[in-house]
This record gives sequence, structure tokens and C-alpha cells, in this order.
Amino acid sequence: MRTHLELRDRSLVDVLDLALRFMRQYAKKYGKLSAAVILPWFAICCVIGIGIDWGLAWVVAIVAGAFAQAPFTLLASRLVFEDKVPLSSVMSDGLRSIPKMLGVRLVQALLVTVGMLGVVVASIWVGSVVMYAPEAALLERMTPGASISRANRLVGGSSGDGILAFVLLLMLEIGFVLIGEYAGRSVLEDLLQINPPASMWDAGGSWLAMAGFWIFVPYRATARFLAYINLRTRAEGWDVQTSFFTLAARAKDDEDPAPISRRAA
Repeated sequence: MRTHLELRDRSLVDVLDLALRFMRQYAKKYGKLSAAVILPWFAICCVIGIGIDWGLAWVVAIVAGAFAQAPFTLLASRLVFEDKVPLSSVMSDGLRSIPKMLGVRLVQALLVTVGMLGVVVASIWVGSVVMYAPEAALLERMTPGASISRANRLVGGSSGDGILAFVLLLMLEIGFVLIGEYAGRSVLEDLLQINPPASMWDAGGSWLAMAGFWIFVPYRATARFLAYINLRTRAEGWDVQTSFFTLAARAKDDEDPAPISRRAA
């Protein structure tokens, strides 16, 4: 059991920071995958918003964004544990996961909708409980129902962290939309001297705000995956397991004369 990052119990802020550093470390692979997944959906949503209605465009973006996270979850999981990660395999596995992810997302949406029938706090709690169901379905190869139960068990012992993660990621997503709108408008007007599109508050949306939404999708998937890994490390002692594997490997090297002779050489 060997990983490309240190498995230890982290705070949520540390996990969010780690996600940013992780994406920067593998920026080339994230860039190529984003070009294949994010750019087409961004273009489709902009065409719908400009040509039809921005309300419909946001619905399409939210639904498509939920499924577009799957390839990035698979990419992050393989970059943590594997040395070579072909993007073609990530894309093909992401496509094969669509039927399973459809079931997971439908169950998630149903549970959150039921929670919203009560109070806002209930919907937030339900959302946090089922937040890691996609990771359970994709990485542990569970059925939609089993993945929901698995996510519930993972968050059960750390419900406060689960709620905080759900709220922070939601706030960051809204923040990226606003940053895309206002920072993009400022760049177009002040730096490039280009007339920006109509404000999202007047038109119901803009391609600047939509860009902020889609830019956040890879980060959201990566941060949620690392939070999921953090929960499993805390619950299942992955940090202890990796330490024992490392000690065992060192002991084997000490007993093996070949590595010793190579080091001497």
C-alpha cells in the first residue's frame, strides 16, 4: 500500500488546501481532462443560456456538473495510488459509470428534496450524509443503495465535519460563480476594454458566471475525494496501515542482500 500523499488525519481547511496543491501538482492532467469534459459542457450551457434561457442553462449545468465530477474523482483517486494514469482509461471508466451515477444522483436528489420539505437545516444534514455516495459508488464499486448506506456510515461518526464540508463546498461553489461574474467583468472592462455581457442579475445568468461554475467542478470533485480519503483514514486507520507497510518493506530490504549490494555499489 503506497500513496503519493501522506495519509493522516487532517482538518477540513487542510483538506481544501491540499486539494488545491494536488491539482497544481498534476495541472497538466487536470488541464487535459478539463478540456475533454468541462469545455464542451460549458459551451453547451452558454449556447442554451444565450439562445434560449439562462434558467434552463443553470438547470443543465447543475445536472451535468454532478456527472462531470466523476472523471475527476477517478483521476484523483488514481493519481494518489498509481504511478501512471492514462486519461483514456479515466474517460472510459467515467463513461461506464454513468448508469450507476445516475442512480446515485437520483437517490441523492430525492433525499435532499425530502429534507427540504422540512427545514433548511434538515436538507443540509441530509446533503452531508449522502455527500460521499459518489465516491463509494465509483471507488468501492457499490450499488446506489449500498453507496448511500456507506456514505451514511462514514459521516455518522463525524457528522459535524460532514455538515461543515457540505456547507463550505456549497459556499465555495457560489463564490466561484460570483468571482467569475465580477472578476471576469472587471478584466473585460478595465484590462481588455471589451464590453462585458449583461449582468447575471439582469439576464438570469452570463457566460462569465457560467465559467466560474464550471471551473469549480474539478476542484469540488478533488476536494470531496480527499475529504472522503480523510474520513476513511480516520475511521479505518489507513495512516497506520501505510506505516506498517513501509516498515515491512524496509525490513525486507534489510534482509535482502541484493538491495544492500546495489546500495553499496
